[in-house]
Amino acid sequence: MDQYLTYFFLLSVAVFLLATAYAGISDIRRFEIPNWTSIVIVISFLPAALSRDWTMIAILSHFGVGAGMLAIGIVLTAYGIFGGGDAKLLAAATVWTGWDYLLTYLLGVSIAGGALALGVMLFRRVKLTPAMTSVAWINNLHSEEKGIPYGVAIAVMTIYLFPEFPVATPIG
Repeated sequence: MDQYLTYFFLLSVAVFLLATAYAGISDIRRFEIPNWTSIVIVISFLPAALSRDWTMIAILSHFGVGAGMLAIGIVLTAYGIFGGGDAKLLAAATVWTGWDYLLTYLLGVSIAGGALALGVMLFRRVKLTPAMTSVAWINNLHSEEKGIPYGVAIAVMTIYLFPEFPVATPIG
């Protein structure tokens, strides 16, 4: 791979990983995933794939995975099963997985999400110290009225599994 294509690829990946991490941090702190993070994740895929010399069919296939996951996420959000930000973040991340790695990725996110839900439920049973109650995001996380910040599980598994994504595989 040409040196400039390597830099182009690495910049795209860095943007992707930073936006993903920001989405997870935002979800645990405010129970909100900014729309711009999902948009940046999707957009950063294109230069990464182009720098890998992928065909347009392969690239469009990956965008198709994301579109399909977004459709499923909209339905899950409408039924109150999933948050809208979580659905958008998951759809954006699956653009990077493509069809080949989708099931493995979704299994990983499901396991991480289950562990996160269990951890949050246990955390909510613990009495907070005065020092902990002075931290807004800890109070939010401890509140029974709040859901589970599932974007954390999505972000953690996206970053953890990224080296296995098709776009991350070494060329030739």
